[in-house]
Amino acid sequence: MPKFYVSCMGIEEVVLANDPVEACANVWEIHDCVTAGTNWRVSELGFNWHTEDVLVDDLLINRYLIKKYRSEE
Repeated sequence: MPKFYVSCMGIEEVVLANDPVEACANVWEIHDCVTAGTNWRVSELGFNWHTEDVLVDDLLINRYLIKKYRSEE
């Protein structure tokens, strides 16, 4: 499982996940935070900016978590 460096609004976490959206969702749950209209930056190279970094819209994170918890019911 790849290691991702996730940062958003002063939060910086290193997590293992299958993809950038799952990595953001894991950090979201660790910090019990919610954002609206914000992009989360995800990198496999570190917290500095890289051209390979991915920006994940928080709407995708919301959708991922809704699907995750609905499937657990």
